[in-house]
Amino acid sequence: MDRIACVAHAFVMTWLAKKTPFAFASTGERVARKKAALKETTRAGDLKNADRGATNEALAAAKAAFVDAAAREARRAAGAFLETWREYLHALVSFEALAPHAITDVTNAAGRVTVLMRDSFVESFRVADRAFAEALVDTQAFQAHADEVLRF
Repeated sequence: MDRIACVAHAFVMTWLAKKTPFAFASTGERVARKKAALKETTRAGDLKNADRGATNEALAAAKAAFVDAAAREARRAAGAFLETWREYLHALVSFEALAPHAITDVTNAAGRVTVLMRDSFVESFRVADRAFAEALVDTQAFQAHADEVLRF
């Protein structure tokens, strides 16, 4: 799980660095960008006052606008990552992934019983990912999902 968390963190940080370079800029670049944002948010007649430091409200508005934009980008990045993660997890626990590791007993006339061979499922993963797979298989949520998916 630690490896996947590191990959997730690296993905989000890389994506944010591309989308919001302000958050990773040097102090000089930040000041320059704040001034540019300040100029955009103030009227042309207020620039003299902006230079004199009388535009705390405009600076606060520019800062709030930047924070809002960064938060939107962060939410978009998190949403993109979560969508990718959902697709990956779906591929791991779909019927197509679980069925080769299941045994169905059809001798009982009352109904069929399907059992997931956990060890076989875990061993289908790469050696590096087996600890994650074992932890995943041990969760109650996975067991409930597998029971539902393998119910023919």
